[in-house]
Amino acid sequence: MHYVEIAIPILVLAAIVGLPLRAALRGRSARPRPPRPPRRRKNTLRDVSRSQMDEDLQDLIRRKS
Repeated sequence: MHYVEIAIPILVLAAIVGLPLRAALRGRSARPRPPRPPRRRKNTLRDVSRSQMDEDLQDLIRRKS
């Protein structure tokens, strides 16, 4: 029983020192991560004149027939 009373403070001290040390050593990688590639831009609708829409529609109709 005497050994248990001596071992408890030593184990607590080891846990207090060891757990943060282990987390610090595990958390950092040896090499830095490469930078992330830029995100793609979303496609946006562009302004199209009414006459251009009419021409495109007529062209599609001609192709279909």
